Amino acid sequence: MSSMDFQYRILKIDPAPYKSPDEVGAVVGPAVARLAKTKTALEVRGGELADPAFPGHQSYFVGIRFAAADRSATREASEAINELRDESGMRKLPVSEIHATDQAHSRLIRQFGWAD
Repeated sequence: MSSMDFQYRILKIDPAPYKSPDEVGAVVGPAVARLAKTKTALEVRGGELADPAFPGHQSYFVGIRFAAADRSATREASEAINELRDESGMRKLPVSEIHATDQAHSRLIRQFGWAD
């Protein structure tokens, strides 16, 4: 499949009240790993990446890739986003979604290693 056959959802999880993105990874990483195993129609990746909004800084991002034509994958992606928002919310971590219209979206897709 080419990258045009996929949809991507990307979340940025801000480190507040923690001090660094790697601390965020330690907190939400288990949830990302669980989703990667249980949401079989999705490819879920999480990690510390260069933050396009703040050059020279790293932030914690979660990327979700799924087949664009697969309705069940689209539903699973929405469920995964909600689970990550809930998990982060319980730990008072601000979450924002990087939308496909945002210039940072395509850069983050490449950073996750999904670009053709």
